[in-house]
Amino acid sequence: VANRKGLARLDYTQNAPIKTLVAAYAVRPAAGAPVSAPIAWDELDDPDLRPDRWTVRSIVPRVAKVGDLFAGAVSDAQELPKLMVDNKDVLFTTDQEHQRFAKQIDITHVLYAGETEDYLQNKRENASLLREKGLGVKHRMYEIRGVSHFDAGQVSRSDLVFQSLDLSGIFDALIDRLDSWVDKDISPTPTKSDLMELNHVNKNGKSEDSAVALPEVACPLGVYYIFPPQLDPGRRGGQETAFAAFDGTNLEPLDGRGVFVDMNGSGVRDKRETLSQAWQRLGLLNPGQKLTQPAYGGCVKAAATKLVKEGLLSNKVGESYVERAGKTRLPEQAPTN
Repeated sequence: VANRKGLARLDYTQNAPIKTLVAAYAVRPAAGAPVSAPIAWDELDDPDLRPDRWTVRSIVPRVAKVGDLFAGAVSDAQELPKLMVDNKDVLFTTDQEHQRFAKQIDITHVLYAGETEDYLQNKRENASLLREKGLGVKHRMYEIRGVSHFDAGQVSRSDLVFQSLDLSGIFDALIDRLDSWVDKDISPTPTKSDLMELNHVNKNGKSEDSAVALPEVACPLGVYYIFPPQLDPGRRGGQETAFAAFDGTNLEPLDGRGVFVDMNGSGVRDKRETLSQAWQRLGLLNPGQKLTQPAYGGCVKAAATKLVKEGLLSNKVGESYVERAGKTRLPEQAPTN
């Protein structure tokens, strides 16, 4: 770790408290028997790099060629911090520990419950604890609404790609923010959370740093929900999302467990709202106002511009959102009440 010289690798699928790690050279339960293989930094740029790049057939020749890249992790001495001494919390209480604490960006997927159903709670408690210990200046947590464990790039079925958010734009931007923070001491935007204790509240009592809402969530055409239909309602189901449109016609959907998706928060399963009804309820339109193409495009532009200004999207990605919004054709609207 000491030799990384400012380099940092973000693995958001493992970015959670008490997550387990697959051991090096473990065989994975997938087609072809792929093997968890340690790699060098320069291999991250290899266009042929994939999770199944090395298998039980090819891993031995690879190790013979490049050596055991994991050997140092086993042989080099590592110092684990002390948590408690005489029943007293001593973690990160000294100036030396504060100086050694590396700057961190923590990405939190709001719809993901985790295997112990407390993923979001643990993330928030970790952020609160670091603040209490005076380390909030070296830590950022960004809660992302509308996404579970996997984004559009890791779904198990092709039809779920467009029912899941794509987080690549956020991660590209945050890698740049982390580089600037580490190399130039340019602090990224403050923590974004729907927990009031973790964000800034203005004089009107309104949160100014609530969770990150990508344009698809800030200007919704429907609702993202976990446990997609026809997907195993067990562990994998809770890690992926499906999308239910505000069509004003169908009943609110049942998820893969048979539980109805409460799209309007009424507590009962009823007919889906139209887009205009949903936007009125969310405060995006005035009562009786109809959603129009210009209003939709304006909302997306405002949401994308905000994220670009905060450094959570690049200018290019922000512009692509606006361009796509201009090409989106809203479905026919049923009359609003």
